[in-house]
Amino acid sequence: MALQEAQAFQTLGKHWFASVWAENDPVKRGTVREQVKNRVNEGLGEHGISMNRGWQDYDPVIRMAGKPDTYNQLAGVAGSQPDGGKQMAADFMAWAKGDLPFEDLSRELKAMAVITHIAEVGRGYGAALESQLYPLMEEISESTSVEEAKQGWSQLTDRFAPALKYKDDIRQEFTPRV
Repeated sequence: MALQEAQAFQTLGKHWFASVWAENDPVKRGTVREQVKNRVNEGLGEHGISMNRGWQDYDPVIRMAGKPDTYNQLAGVAGSQPDGGKQMAADFMAWAKGDLPFEDLSRELKAMAVITHIAEVGRGYGAALESQLYPLMEEISESTSVEEAKQGWSQLTDRFAPALKYKDDIRQEFTPRV
């Protein structure tokens, strides 16, 4: 069931990307945005999760108990665990692979799952799950020390491209693929 949850989240994100983020017509964009937002809010409201638009009307924003979480906050909670966040990374990957139901995730991992699998996919970062986030979570879960696990979580914003903030993103050197 959990694999279907992860895939369903990604499907909602892809729908947002195709019908909201990439849509030029503001009326169509607004209609679909409301449909996706309502579906997420109805399905995940019981977990304290809500979705709305961001500063840009095409950017999805996820809130837990009315407040948005940042990657630094999520990584900080994970890194502060007695095991440095190894179990949290393992739980996240177990959910992503379909071995752990969403309802069994911690509050922070629920937020991370929805942010990464709906909002970031909705912003066009679907490929970053497989190429960046999952490998990092696997590394952390397989860490041989608490310090190594903490270090992995501290690298989340450097190693997962969607986690970059605008001010950090514009500092990056763009290298086009040829």
